[in-house]
This record gives sequence, C-alpha cells and structure tokens, in this order.
Amino acid sequence: MKSDDQKLLGAVVFAAVAFLLLVGIAGPSCGGSSRAAAQVEAPEGLSYYERELAKSIARVAYNEALGSEPDLELIVQIVFGQSFEGVGSDSGQLQAVHRLMWLRGHSPCVMGRLPDSEVNRRRGNCRWSRGLRVDGRQPHGWIPSQDGAWSRTRPRWRRHLELSIEYVRGDRIADICDEQPESWDGRHTTTEEELAARGWRVLECREPTRNFAVVRATEEDGDT
Repeated sequence: MKSDDQKLLGAVVFAAVAFLLLVGIAGPSCGGSSRAAAQVEAPEGLSYYERELAKSIARVAYNEALGSEPDLELIVQIVFGQSFEGVGSDSGQLQAVHRLMWLRGHSPCVMGRLPDSEVNRRRGNCRWSRGLRVDGRQPHGWIPSQDGAWSRTRPRWRRHLELSIEYVRGDRIADICDEQPESWDGRHTTTEEELAARGWRVLECREPTRNFAVVRATEEDGDT
C-alpha cells in the first residue's frame, strides 16, 4: 500500500505536469491544427492524456521508421518501460503524463520542443512528422515536390496511429524484445561499434527493425 507521502507526491507531480501539457508546451507543433485534432472523435476507453500519448508515440515511431510495425512495437515497449513508480501502475493518466514527459526529453523535435529555424536545419523527417495529424490530412511541413504525394503515405500513417491507440488501450502487448530495452537508435545513422563506444549494448529482438534496441552496458557486459 502506498504511503500518504507517496500519494501526495504523485498528486503534486500530476498537477504540475498536467498544467504544462494543458498550456501546450508538451504537444507537437501541428501547424495550427490542434483545435481540429481536438474535434476528432476520441478513441473509446482512453483518457485525454492516454490519447495524447498514443498520438505522440505514433508520431515519434513514424518519424523513426516510416510505418514499420516492428519498430512501432519496439518504441511502445521502450516508452511503456518508463513508469512513474511513486504512485503505482494503476494510475493510467499519471503514467501517461510521465511517459509523455519522457518522450519530450527523448525526441524533442517530433514532440514540438524545437523552433522552426532549428527544425528546418535538421536532416530527416521531423520537418513534417511533428505535424502528423489524427484526421489524416497532409501535415504542416510536408512538401509534395520533395516528399511525394501525401495520399500515398496517409494510409500507412493512419494504420500506425490505430496500432498505437491499441497498444495504449491495452488491446495489444508490446514485447518484441525479451529483455526490456531502454532506448533506440537508427541503423542507418550509427553502428553497433559506435553505440558500444557510447556505453550502449544492442539487444537481439524477435523481429528485424530499422532501429537498434539498446540498454546501458554494464561491467559484466564488458567481461563477456
């Protein structure tokens, strides 16, 4: 049973973080589409923060792997491994807020924390992935002459979003790796040797992914 101090801590943290989310600093930039997104019918069985978590996971995973379902499962498993232990796992909304804050730290570009000037200097998908919309319309930052017709990408994005909602709602279980991964990194941008030099150990998971699943290396890992 949780102590009164733990319950008080949980309430204080929840109130503070919820306020930050409500004023909009934790959500991705959607090119003015936040009101339109809010009007989309909410998935059944999810609280506000759980819906925000599902959308954020879908955006981050699509940014990382462009519709790869194994990579989505990997990222869901990593995000769900981030638990706020002070109040227990029964508080779904608090866990969702905690995981949203973790995503903000891990993926600041997709989560809308960076100014446009910096985003536009970056290579990769964040120019448009941070604006992926729940209504499936073309996101802010998508340039057809560079990125192709949005109509070809839309079905994959909507499928990604639907799967993310199912994971957050508990309809699906993310367990692609037997050992709990702590983070991920792109296979096209780094190597296992580079990850090892930075203190990470690569995990072998059950399906091939476009991203490495990694955990922090320990002294025991170095002895093997």
